[in-house]
Amino acid sequence: MVQVYNSQRADKLGVYIARKVAVGSAASDAGIRPGDLIVKANGSSTEGSDIGSFARNVLTGPVGTTVSLSVVGADGMPKDMTLTRRPYPPHLNPTSDLFHYAVPGNWRLDPRFPFPLPWAPGLSYKGIEDLALCAGLR
Repeated sequence: MVQVYNSQRADKLGVYIARKVAVGSAASDAGIRPGDLIVKANGSSTEGSDIGSFARNVLTGPVGTTVSLSVVGADGMPKDMTLTRRPYPPHLNPTSDLFHYAVPGNWRLDPRFPFPLPWAPGLSYKGIEDLALCAGLR
Protein backbone atom coordinates (compact mmCIF):
# COMPACT_ATOMS: atom_id res chain seq x y z
CA MET A 1 0.00 0.00 0.00
CA VAL A 2 1.28 3.46 -0.84
CA GLN A 3 -0.05 6.91 -0.17
CA VAL A 4 -1.27 9.06 -3.04
CA TYR A 5 0.18 12.58 -3.22
CA ASN A 6 -2.54 15.24 -2.90
CA SER A 7 -1.32 18.68 -4.00
CA GLN A 8 -4.54 20.31 -2.73
CA ARG A 9 -3.82 19.45 0.91
CA ALA A 10 -1.27 21.36 2.99
CA ASP A 11 0.17 18.10 4.32
CA LYS A 12 0.05 16.50 0.81
CA LEU A 13 -1.30 13.25 2.32
CA GLY A 14 -3.89 11.68 0.04
CA VAL A 15 -5.72 8.36 0.20
CA TYR A 16 -4.01 4.96 -0.10
CA ILE A 17 -3.67 2.74 -3.12
CA ALA A 18 -3.25 -1.03 -2.93
CA ARG A 19 -0.03 -1.94 -4.74
CA LYS A 20 0.09 -5.66 -4.07
CA VAL A 21 -2.53 -7.91 -2.54
CA ALA A 22 -1.29 -11.23 -1.19
CA VAL A 23 -3.23 -14.26 -2.40
CA GLY A 24 -5.23 -15.72 0.50
CA SER A 25 -4.95 -12.57 2.60
CA ALA A 26 -7.93 -10.94 4.31
CA ALA A 27 -7.71 -8.10 1.77
CA SER A 28 -7.75 -10.51 -1.18
CA ASP A 29 -10.65 -12.49 0.24
CA ALA A 30 -12.61 -9.26 0.79
CA GLY A 31 -12.12 -8.30 -2.87
CA ILE A 32 -9.38 -5.68 -2.74
CA ARG A 33 -7.32 -5.67 -5.94
CA PRO A 34 -4.08 -3.90 -6.91
CA GLY A 35 -4.93 -0.35 -7.95
CA ASP A 36 -7.92 0.00 -5.62
CA LEU A 37 -8.08 3.25 -3.65
CA ILE A 38 -8.71 2.92 0.09
CA VAL A 39 -10.68 6.07 0.87
CA LYS A 40 -12.17 5.33 4.31
CA ALA A 41 -11.36 3.09 7.24
CA ASN A 42 -13.88 2.51 10.02
CA GLY A 43 -15.91 5.43 8.67
CA SER A 44 -13.07 7.99 8.68
CA SER A 45 -11.35 9.37 5.60
CA THR A 46 -7.84 8.05 4.98
CA GLU A 47 -6.86 11.40 3.48
CA GLY A 48 -4.46 13.30 5.72
CA SER A 49 -3.54 10.27 7.81
CA ASP A 50 0.07 9.13 8.00
CA ILE A 51 0.53 5.70 6.41
CA GLY A 52 2.60 4.37 9.32
CA SER A 53 0.03 5.44 11.89
CA PHE A 54 -2.73 4.05 9.68
CA ALA A 55 -1.02 0.65 9.51
CA ARG A 56 -0.37 0.56 13.27
CA ASN A 57 -3.66 2.01 14.50
CA VAL A 58 -6.21 0.82 11.94
CA LEU A 59 -4.95 -2.23 10.06
CA THR A 60 -3.16 -3.94 12.94
CA GLY A 61 -5.19 -5.53 15.69
CA PRO A 62 -6.06 -8.79 17.40
CA VAL A 63 -6.72 -11.76 15.14
CA GLY A 64 -10.45 -12.18 14.55
CA THR A 65 -11.34 -8.50 14.93
CA THR A 66 -12.53 -6.49 11.94
CA VAL A 67 -11.81 -3.29 10.07
CA SER A 68 -14.33 -1.65 7.71
CA LEU A 69 -12.96 -0.15 4.50
CA SER A 70 -14.48 1.95 1.73
CA VAL A 71 -12.65 1.24 -1.51
CA VAL A 72 -12.92 2.68 -5.01
CA GLY A 73 -12.00 0.15 -7.67
CA ALA A 74 -10.63 0.65 -11.17
CA ASP A 75 -14.21 0.87 -12.43
CA GLY A 76 -14.77 3.97 -10.26
CA MET A 77 -17.46 2.27 -8.21
CA PRO A 78 -17.22 2.56 -4.42
CA LYS A 79 -17.38 -0.65 -2.39
CA ASP A 80 -17.75 -1.09 1.37
CA MET A 81 -16.13 -4.17 2.83
CA THR A 82 -15.22 -5.65 6.17
CA LEU A 83 -11.91 -7.43 6.64
CA THR A 84 -11.38 -9.91 9.45
CA ARG A 85 -7.82 -9.77 10.77
CA ARG A 86 -5.84 -13.01 10.62
CA PRO A 87 -2.22 -13.99 11.18
CA TYR A 88 0.21 -13.26 8.39
CA PRO A 89 1.56 -16.43 6.78
CA PRO A 90 5.36 -16.61 6.74
CA HIS A 91 7.27 -15.77 3.57
CA LEU A 92 9.10 -18.89 2.38
CA ASN A 93 11.94 -18.96 -0.11
CA PRO A 94 11.39 -20.74 -3.44
CA THR A 95 11.81 -24.52 -3.35
CA SER A 96 14.48 -24.17 -6.05
CA ASP A 97 16.69 -22.32 -3.55
CA LEU A 98 19.26 -24.65 -1.91
CA PHE A 99 19.17 -22.60 1.31
CA HIS A 100 15.95 -22.78 3.36
CA TYR A 101 14.57 -19.79 5.26
CA ALA A 102 11.26 -18.41 6.48
CA VAL A 103 10.53 -14.81 7.48
CA PRO A 104 7.50 -13.67 9.50
CA GLY A 105 4.82 -12.51 7.08
CA ASN A 106 4.74 -8.98 8.48
CA TRP A 107 8.12 -8.50 10.12
CA ARG A 108 7.59 -4.81 10.85
CA LEU A 109 4.43 -5.19 12.90
CA ASP A 110 4.72 -8.82 13.95
CA PRO A 111 3.06 -9.17 17.37
CA ARG A 112 4.96 -12.40 18.13
CA PHE A 113 8.00 -10.41 19.28
CA PRO A 114 7.22 -8.43 22.43
CA PHE A 115 9.30 -5.32 23.10
CA PRO A 116 11.22 -4.63 25.16
CA LEU A 117 12.73 -8.05 24.59
CA PRO A 118 12.23 -10.21 27.70
CA TRP A 119 15.81 -11.49 27.53
CA ALA A 120 17.31 -8.01 26.99
CA PRO A 121 15.12 -5.41 28.76
CA GLY A 122 17.85 -2.77 28.57
CA LEU A 123 17.68 -2.51 24.76
CA SER A 124 15.82 0.62 23.71
CA TYR A 125 14.41 -0.82 20.48
CA LYS A 126 10.66 -0.57 19.93
CA GLY A 127 10.20 -3.31 17.34
CA ILE A 128 11.64 -5.58 14.68
CA GLU A 129 12.04 -2.64 12.29
CA ASP A 130 14.34 -0.87 14.79
CA LEU A 131 16.49 -4.00 15.04
CA ALA A 132 16.65 -4.27 11.25
CA LEU A 133 17.73 -0.63 10.97
CA CYS A 134 20.37 -1.20 13.64
CA ALA A 135 21.67 -4.29 11.82
CA GLY A 136 21.60 -2.53 8.43
CA LEU A 137 19.01 -4.88 6.97
CA ARG A 138 17.05 -2.10 5.26
